[in-house]
Amino acid sequence: YDYWRGIPEYIGSHGYEVEGGDPISFQHDPRLLDNGNLTMFRTDQATAMVGAYEYAVDDDAETLTPVWVYSPQIESEFLGQVRRLDSGNTWVNFGEGGVVREVSSSGETVWEVIPPEGMTLAQVQCLYNFYGSP
Repeated sequence: YDYWRGIPEYIGSHGYEVEGGDPISFQHDPRLLDNGNLTMFRTDQATAMVGAYEYAVDDDAETLTPVWVYSPQIESEFLGQVRRLDSGNTWVNFGEGGVVREVSSSGETVWEVIPPEGMTLAQVQCLYNFYGSP
């Protein structure tokens, strides 16, 4: 892991490589899904754009294979969150980019919140209502 450039050649304590050689950098909020896949918010080194990524995890081969990416043209140099919802949609917080979106599996925006310009979003909690899950 090159801390100053933020480019790990692998992820995890044993060194899981990313299929296709796409280095993971500036990652935030990694989470294992019930299906064993891994989601995270990260920066794409080739485009310098950020987004939500989902990887299939192969523990035997120690590899991560990209299975879903949502990376609109939003710049954010730090922070970010990804949450897979029970509906199958994904909730993405773009951190310093100041946008929160719920997107479908095809990447269509279901809803979004854009706070006043210049506002950075750190850890954000999505509440559907104050009385429990719908």
